[in-house]
Amino acid sequence: MLGSLDPLARLHRAPLRYAVMSGVLYFFIASITIAATSDGFNHAAIWLADAILLAALLHLPRRAWSWILLAGIVANQLANDVTRGFDAAHVMYGVINAGQVLIAATLIRMGPSKNLISDLPSLGRFLLAAGLIAPAIGAVLGSLVSWWLYDQPIVPSSIRWFASNSLGLVVATPFVKGALDGSLKASLQQQSNSQKRNMAGALLIFTLVVHVTFSQPQLPLLFLPVCALVMVAIWLGRVGVEIAVLILAAVATGVTINGYGPLNLLGYDDFRMVVFFQVYLGVLLVMGMVVVTIVTARSDAMAQLADREQMLRQLLMHRKDVTMSFDAKGRCTFCGGPTKSLLGLEVDEILGRNIVELAQRVAVPLAMLDAQEYSLSPKAFALEFQLSNSCKTWVEGSMTPIVIDECLTSSVVTLRDITSQRLKSDDLQRRAHTDELTQTLNRAGFERRVERALTDTGPVTLALIDVDELKRLNDTYGHASGDEALVVVAEIIAAHVRDGDAVGRIGGDEFAVLFRGGADAALVACRRICSCVSDTEIFATDRRLMHVTVSCGVAELTRAESRRDLFEAADRALYEVKRQGRNGARQAA
Repeated sequence: MLGSLDPLARLHRAPLRYAVMSGVLYFFIASITIAATSDGFNHAAIWLADAILLAALLHLPRRAWSWILLAGIVANQLANDVTRGFDAAHVMYGVINAGQVLIAATLIRMGPSKNLISDLPSLGRFLLAAGLIAPAIGAVLGSLVSWWLYDQPIVPSSIRWFASNSLGLVVATPFVKGALDGSLKASLQQQSNSQKRNMAGALLIFTLVVHVTFSQPQLPLLFLPVCALVMVAIWLGRVGVEIAVLILAAVATGVTINGYGPLNLLGYDDFRMVVFFQVYLGVLLVMGMVVVTIVTARSDAMAQLADREQMLRQLLMHRKDVTMSFDAKGRCTFCGGPTKSLLGLEVDEILGRNIVELAQRVAVPLAMLDAQEYSLSPKAFALEFQLSNSCKTWVEGSMTPIVIDECLTSSVVTLRDITSQRLKSDDLQRRAHTDELTQTLNRAGFERRVERALTDTGPVTLALIDVDELKRLNDTYGHASGDEALVVVAEIIAAHVRDGDAVGRIGGDEFAVLFRGGADAALVACRRICSCVSDTEIFATDRRLMHVTVSCGVAELTRAESRRDLFEAADRALYEVKRQGRNGARQAA
């Protein structure tokens, strides 16, 4: 089972073994650092060993922390004993170092990000914890131990401790943590061979710049590594900066400690030179990390933006709507959706074309926009229209301008096929205004037509048509037969009116016709209807012949009349026909 676990899982199962590995590495780095940068009594100029412990604590679960800290204390004791001679009191250095690492890890783990320099908040939290708070606490305690053991002045000793520990934690922790969690390896594996060669070349050039700067004591070229590090940060990103800072710290520390380099031009004593060197490295490191954090955050944001743009493009390309984007000059820059089925054009035929040209080609109302209106009137609108294609497709179109700083930058046009919805809506509207039995207008639908006719300027005539003695037909032949009579009468009326006229059933036995014309023509039509109904053989359900007649009253609308006046005039004429024996038509006096 252990062989099937990944390295990280095995690591969590064996904290003791990992603590031993950390302790061994800590011992070697601490021993080399003390021997190279300390006179045996002062604190080291740069303390990198604690970065191993901090990176391990940030990488491992809290249950393994005690083993790591214990290994660090033991390794610190051994390193001090080897380089400075045995002293049981050296354990206090190890406890103080482990304590400051524990404080830094606890503060950093309070943040949400697992990457120490992934963004400015994470970088700020890391610098505050590992570069300020934890080493400041350790400096106070460490300087007291140095004063007690080696009679070192407290203030200079605390300054040197703070600078060396702060610098070491900030310089090495991101690199070591990247090596532990695999992010450094993964980043390198994602690079092509060409990118790896470029990184190696850039780091080699950076190393040469650092070497040239610190290997000669004639010219103060301390600005050169600054420029080189900025270029590394921009070109190589986080991994490049982590490696470059380690190179800078190693090369500059080795050269300066041995009495070479431009720092000797300052004329400071050893203490001031070391402090200046620590401050220089710290400022350079922070600046490089800030640059790489900004660059990384920007790169990540651009990558996320590109991913979202690609996802949006895929969604738009495969949705049922046609979506087009036009720049400020009306030129199509993006097109997606079923353009061929809806507009009869392929995507390639749309991209790059002007909106007015496209509107004219597919015959949509967007053609009412010319280039000047498009650029000067950035207003959103939506409308429905019918394409002049073979299917007479109904389309819902909308245009939304994108305005930034009161300037039109682009517009988004969406076209949606609403033919089926339109047909359903028209069918529902038709049913709402249609008499179910005769398929003519019902009362509500007919009155709407009358209201519209009242606003027209041409002559309008109303005819009221009653089926004579419908109650007798129902009683004699049954209601089904009466309904059959109504259907036949409706068909005859519809056959004797024009397309612009309206026919409706406004009562049980009453029809109405709204003629677009004068009363004389309407009266002639009504007499033909009466004659045709009387001459038509209408059979009952039992095949008996029914004699059906109708009576008509006709009234022409005068502009001084209301709808009520019009109906009353036609109704009076109808009453006169019935009073004189039915089966006829009469015009209102």
